[in-house]
This record gives sequence, C-alpha cells and structure tokens, in this order.
Amino acid sequence: MNSFLLILAFSLSCFFVPHALADDHEDEDEHHLHRRTNSEVADFIEEHFPEALEILHQAEEEEDEEGVDEFWREAHRFVGAFYLAREELGDKAARAYLGMRQTELAADRLADAFHHEQQEDNRENIERDLHKVISEHLEFRLLFQSAELDRARKELEHAARELEEFAESREDLVREEVEQRLHGDEEDEEDE
Repeated sequence: MNSFLLILAFSLSCFFVPHALADDHEDEDEHHLHRRTNSEVADFIEEHFPEALEILHQAEEEEDEEGVDEFWREAHRFVGAFYLAREELGDKAARAYLGMRQTELAADRLADAFHHEQQEDNRENIERDLHKVISEHLEFRLLFQSAELDRARKELEHAARELEEFAESREDLVREEVEQRLHGDEEDEEDE
C-alpha cells in the first residue's frame, strides 16, 4: 500500500477522534501533572531547578499569597510534565524539557538585567550571555522535539501496520459480518 495513503488515512482517523475521547486523555494528563505532594515537588525543584525557588522566596518575602499559590500550581505542572515526558519520551527528552525551562528562566533574568543595566560594557556582556543561553535553549528544544517526532513516527508506523493488516483481512471480516447478520440468531437459538 502507498505510504502516502497510509499517512493520509492515519491523519484523517486522528482528526475524526470524538472529542469525548480527547477530553478523557486531557483529564488523565492533567491528573498525572498534579499527583505529587508539595514536598515531592519542592524536593525535585531543590535538586534539579533550585533557581526557580528564588521566585517562591521572593513571593514569600513580599507576603504575596497569590504569587505563592501560582508558584505551587506552576511547579506541580512543571514536575508533572517532566515525569510525563520521561514516561512517554524517555529520560533524554525529560532532561531536554528540564533544560528548556532552566534556560527560559535564565533568559528572562538576563533580559531583565539588560534593561536595568546602565553601563554599555555590562550590557554587551549580558547580551553575549543571553545569546549563549538562547542557543542552549534551542538545542534543548531541538532534542525534545526530536523525541516527540520519533514517538509520532513509531505510532504512525504502528498504525500503518494495523491498517495494512486490516486491508489484508478485509474479505474475511466482511464474510464474518455477513454470516453473523444472516445466521447469528439461528446459532444463538441452537445454543439455547
């Protein structure tokens, strides 16, 4: 069977998935993202992303309850997304996800420092550092998206094989369905 047609068939089948099924999957992912305690999340962040804790400490110092709550919501989503990426895409992809978040925070801080810096030499150094951080961020992003592409490719190959098997057994399936519709009731009566 033509591989283009297989891809088209798979794409169309994905497009027509009922929204109820898609919503169930989103609910499962959302639950997976939030199933850890604050203590587990704090331990993970302290070990793998300690610079993010500065946001929490700043909100606590300013007695910003909304900021503290927002930190914990985002931290839970972050840690959950890390473990979800590791589960679905592998450890390398999860590390790339972590690197993307770390470099995003570093880039935000450097951009902020650039706007507050008055001396031109310091601004040039900050700009050079920002260039390096953004380059690292894009490398992490490339690694992560490559892992996603690999997973999608495997799923597509699996779907293509299933479609080929379905096409090969089509006549048998038609025969079985016709038999069941025409003579299924008779067989049920005989069994009774």
